[in-house]
Amino acid sequence: SHYVSYGGKYLDEFRAVKETSDGGYIAVGKSNSEVITKYGNTSKGKNDAIIVKYKSDGTLEWSHNYGGSKDDLFNDVVEVTGGYVVVGTTYSNDGDIVEYKGGDNDAIIVKYDNNGNIVYKRSYGSDNTENNSGSEVFHSIIKDGNDLVIVGTLAGFGDDGDLTGVTGLVRANEGVIIKMDSNFNTLWRDFFVGTFNEVFQSITKTNDNHYLVVGSSSSNDYDVAGIGFATPSYQNEAIILKYDNSGNIINKKSFRGSKHEAFNSITEVNDGYIAVGESYSNDYDMEGLNKANNGYLDGIVVKYDKNLENILWKKSFGGTNNDSYHDLLLSNDNEILVTGYSKSSDMDMQGLVTETNGYSNAIIVSYNVSNGNVITKKVFGGTNSDIFYSAIKTTDNHYVMTGKTFSNDNNLKNFNKGHSDGIIVKYDSNLNLVKNLKEPVVIIDKLKTIVPNYGTDISLKYDNLYTSNDPAKDLKSWCTNSQQHLEGNTSNYFYSNCLKSFNEDDRRLLVEMEVGNGLKMYAGEYEYKITQNTTNINNWHQIVIANSGSSGSVGYSNLKLKFADGYVGHITDAIDKGYIEPLVTVWSYSTTVRPIYLLPNVIDIINENGNTGVGSFPTMYIHFKPKKSRFVSVILTSTAKSANNDGLGIYEIRNFDISIAKTE
Repeated sequence: SHYVSYGGKYLDEFRAVKETSDGGYIAVGKSNSEVITKYGNTSKGKNDAIIVKYKSDGTLEWSHNYGGSKDDLFNDVVEVTGGYVVVGTTYSNDGDIVEYKGGDNDAIIVKYDNNGNIVYKRSYGSDNTENNSGSEVFHSIIKDGNDLVIVGTLAGFGDDGDLTGVTGLVRANEGVIIKMDSNFNTLWRDFFVGTFNEVFQSITKTNDNHYLVVGSSSSNDYDVAGIGFATPSYQNEAIILKYDNSGNIINKKSFRGSKHEAFNSITEVNDGYIAVGESYSNDYDMEGLNKANNGYLDGIVVKYDKNLENILWKKSFGGTNNDSYHDLLLSNDNEILVTGYSKSSDMDMQGLVTETNGYSNAIIVSYNVSNGNVITKKVFGGTNSDIFYSAIKTTDNHYVMTGKTFSNDNNLKNFNKGHSDGIIVKYDSNLNLVKNLKEPVVIIDKLKTIVPNYGTDISLKYDNLYTSNDPAKDLKSWCTNSQQHLEGNTSNYFYSNCLKSFNEDDRRLLVEMEVGNGLKMYAGEYEYKITQNTTNINNWHQIVIANSGSSGSVGYSNLKLKFADGYVGHITDAIDKGYIEPLVTVWSYSTTVRPIYLLPNVIDIINENGNTGVGSFPTMYIHFKPKKSRFVSVILTSTAKSANNDGLGIYEIRNFDISIAKTE
């Protein structure tokens, strides 16, 4: 086979792969499959971090799950003397997790020996005892001699845990770079500080013995002053920083637009550095580059000189849907290979695929180092979703890509083990698939087909719901969710953020992309119209109203649904008139840490002249299933207009159903 896949009957993916000194491969990622049947790995919680060791022919040597009862993820791995060191994040404070620091999640470091036994592990972060908030993640790790250099994000909310004694942080998520010796003692570390969120996504070592770090920033002050966002509104800019080998910043640069930019990876070439990532913008550094100017992502690739002072060339890649670059490698002095995904079937993807219907294709694009011209472009996958997250060049001058797939046709005939599998794919130097890997036969219990039961009337409180992801399993048992604030919470289902297909591409936006969530919102009564044709008028629909960014205190009232035959009515009337199924969920996002987000009477929005009351920076989800006419718009009254990227989205959820009863 030209690839190997790994997984169970739910969701499995590889985030990174490295070639090992014995000619094999080590891959890391995550899985929420209960059992990886062939290898006897049993899930420890919701999502487990996974590590998998392969021989050179793709035969699996060993694999392990790591984590606790919540979500755990490995983002990157590096081989060291006697084994492997992996980094990632955990939301768990039990199971394999030791010395959990607190907050939303901790960064993690784990060392395995060559046989897959854990020889060292630790959590890393702040206790955040002041407000039990904050997020710590390690995204990338490299080896430098016998030392390790790690980058990621740490929350600067508390002077405790691993931040004890640290000064100069500003109660936000800060970029962090840490150098450790082989015994995991910290040699030095540095924080990149701004008022909002700074993320270090990837690191590489340069030929002059320095470190290049890329990621994103949503600030324009402190360490980000001079390179932060250029417009009055807050958004992400892509960033590059160069550190010396003592942890001092030598240079810093941003790539800016008025919406969102991020760099995901960087490599050195003879006369500079090339970074790849993504952008929504069509101005500033993206002037003239945006492919469709319709609010969707383009992949970006940017070459800088060695001083990070001048952009030598910049290119975008994509079409009228989302496209993004995740990783790159230097294939030779004159060529780079870039990997990621594309949901487009036009413009740069014209002729490579037929209509994608919004499902991702894994992509490989090679560029000329000197001028940025495209040399070759390839797609990999089937008619469902496929993504390449990382790429390496092997010692035998082949290329190995890793990611995930939901497909079981075309390049992936009949091999998918569940919803999604982690994949490793091999190419030769001419980007032809190399068929020298052994794909094992694995027996997986088939998922049941859902037999939906929508009930006879809307419930003011649903305790259990089942979905087509696995209709025999209560959704809340695997839904990732912060601890809900329950006191006075009138939401009729507390896990509505998980009422969606396992494949994110099944969730399709039906309105224009004016802001990050869809349409801008206006104070007073306003009609928000669907402009995209639905795949099936009877698919589940989701309304997401997000004023969680900058809109302040907001409340909503008088929500009405409008259908193609002219009917307009509130939710309970639409049920009575047979326009929607009686199973409807309404949810106000609010946690024990942030109870002020709560819309105090959110369930009243289903009634005539219903009013949610006011919450601070609130988010509201509504799920409903049309029955006899095409849904065309929602009419809603808001006490305030949205700000920045806040807004209203209307989605259809394809290949998905919900039931109040388990499918036996």
